Amino acid sequence: MEQTKIGQLIIGNQIPGAPLFTVTLIESGVGHVTGFGKVTQTTNPPLDLVENVAGTIALIVWGADTQTNIQLTGWPGPGVTGNVGQPNLYATIVLDSEKSKPGVAQVRYQEPGTGRWITLQNQPVKGNLQALA
Repeated sequence: MEQTKIGQLIIGNQIPGAPLFTVTLIESGVGHVTGFGKVTQTTNPPLDLVENVAGTIALIVWGADTQTNIQLTGWPGPGVTGNVGQPNLYATIVLDSEKSKPGVAQVRYQEPGTGRWITLQNQPVKGNLQALA
C-alpha cells in the first residue's frame, strides 16, 4: 500500500521583485492532490493571489531515473468575491527522485485586476513531498 504524501513546494527564482508561488499539497486519493497556494510579488501594487488547488500526481520511471509529475489547477481562494467558477492558475511541477537535483515548474496565472495571463517557465522548485508516518 502506497503512503499518503504531504509537503510544501516553493516555486520561483527568488530574485527580488520576481513572482513566487508557494503551494502546500496533500494526496487526496490515489493519483490526486489538493491544497492551497499563494502567488506573491513585491511590486507596486503588490501581488497576493491566494488559490485553492487540485490536480494529479504521477510517478514516472525512465530506467533508473524516477520523477514525480504534478499537474495543478487553481481557483480563487477564501475571501475572494465575484465569479470564482473559472480557473485562474495552472502549474506543472516535476520533482526528481534525487534530492540533490532541483525540481522544475511552469506556472501560468491570471493577474488580478487586468485579467492578463502571466507565464513563468523553467522555475526552480524547492521542497518535496514527504510520506506521512
